[in-house]
Amino acid sequence: MQLINPINKEFTAAIYCRISCDDKTLDESSSISYQKRILEEYLFKNNIKLYDTYIDDGYSGTNFDRPGFQKMLKDIESHKINLVITKDLSRLGRDYKQTGFYIEEYFPEHNIRYIALNDNVDSFEEEKDMAAFINVINEMYAKDISKKIRQVADRNMEKGKDFTSSKSPLYGFMYDDKGLRVINEEVVPTIKMIFEMYKKEILPSDIAKELKKRQILTPKAYNNIKFNFNEKRIEGKEYDWKSQYITGMIKNPSYIGTLVRHKTSYSRKTKTTKLIKEENQFYFENRFEPIIDIDTFNICQAIANKRKEEKANKYVSNTLSLCRCGICGSKLTNLSDKKLDGRIYRKFICLNCKKDKKQGLKKANIEPSKLDEILIKKLNELRKLCLSNRDKFLEIVTDYIKSNTKIKTNPKITLLETKLKEIDKYITKSFEKNVVGEMPDEIYLSIVKKYNEQKEEINNQILEIKTKENKNDIYGSLYKDSIVFLNILENLDDKNMLRKELLNKIFSEITITTNGKKDKKPHVSLKLKQFDFVINELKKI
Repeated sequence: MQLINPINKEFTAAIYCRISCDDKTLDESSSISYQKRILEEYLFKNNIKLYDTYIDDGYSGTNFDRPGFQKMLKDIESHKINLVITKDLSRLGRDYKQTGFYIEEYFPEHNIRYIALNDNVDSFEEEKDMAAFINVINEMYAKDISKKIRQVADRNMEKGKDFTSSKSPLYGFMYDDKGLRVINEEVVPTIKMIFEMYKKEILPSDIAKELKKRQILTPKAYNNIKFNFNEKRIEGKEYDWKSQYITGMIKNPSYIGTLVRHKTSYSRKTKTTKLIKEENQFYFENRFEPIIDIDTFNICQAIANKRKEEKANKYVSNTLSLCRCGICGSKLTNLSDKKLDGRIYRKFICLNCKKDKKQGLKKANIEPSKLDEILIKKLNELRKLCLSNRDKFLEIVTDYIKSNTKIKTNPKITLLETKLKEIDKYITKSFEKNVVGEMPDEIYLSIVKKYNEQKEEINNQILEIKTKENKNDIYGSLYKDSIVFLNILENLDDKNMLRKELLNKIFSEITITTNGKKDKKPHVSLKLKQFDFVINELKKI
């Protein structure tokens, strides 16, 4: 393409070369050395000065976060370059939107001339329509390449191969020379021990503790040491087994020789990975030698499903987060116990303290259903007391605000108000002088204008101080809170009375104590978030 140098402008060029990992398998015409050679020849023939060459070797055209490209952008921002040249549009990028942004917006905004040599594109020759068209073709090509790569991966997986042998192999396996997955006998005893312990219904957390106690390397630590995979630093955590490691191994059908693929879906555009539902994944049985027998695996799956169901059906209380022990003040714990007849007995109990022998009190212990009954009863009593004495409630709040709001004069405001009075005096004197002819009109108006500006500034300062004081005035919002509180009580009914969000608005704490000698019934004490002082006054009526 013969260069037409617009208005004899001198150009300082940046050569940009890019090649992806996929392009490396193609012919020499796509290589970095070839791109550099033809671009340098073009600049030499057209007497264009070369500032620098920017190279991204092994970077996809759909991702613009490339070191060479980013360095070139910095030099553009620093006004070191006013021309960018590439072998073709695909070297700049293969994403239609992003490539179009740089050609049609970024480069023109920074007065950059752009040339795509083989595509006959020159931004000074107004052939952007062709550039936009080729961008679309490039994006389609990128999608086609991705599709071909996935097809190759699928064929490899169907043969029992993993997508890539560069990633850390699954714990218990390794790759042979052909890239096939084979058993790593060194860790087989550990895997079998994990499945046997789980089969005996030992919790994953307890299995993890046992493995840590025996100083057995975690899967990541083992692979880092065995296969030199340094994905993340694991210093000090070599034996730090987690319950999720155990759960993941128990659920993985690879240990019975089944290959699972299509677990995730990756979007190159959004750079996000989505999990695929199990029913939409593909399973290939007997693809490699199993480590665990099918009977043991199925028993473990049954236990895992049972635990999952129990967790889903776990009792959830709206009141537990508010409950405290009357002896030590600790939060209560939700415990459950299955009886012989299949009934589940639940209780909120304090696990932090023992029996108080002096006071004859026992640690907090109450059935959730019993607590709910007590709360409903107390809420109805509270509702009746407050709503039947609504006017009195608001009167008590008003008196409380008045008695606790002390009239204070802010010394800063006093000083500012004194300045305002002095300015008014000066304005009055100036007016008097102007009237008797001692001060010309022009000077008088000028002085008054300055004084008024000072007054406006001082008044703004006073307003700002008062605004801050109002924000810090806890009593000023108390009356509004009392209206909200009464409205909540008014809207309570049998359906919503124990809703968590309502309970949290009304109460700050539910204290539970149990008498160990005379009466074994638990005592429940409710602490309101606000207005305890009002309730105490209303009870005296």
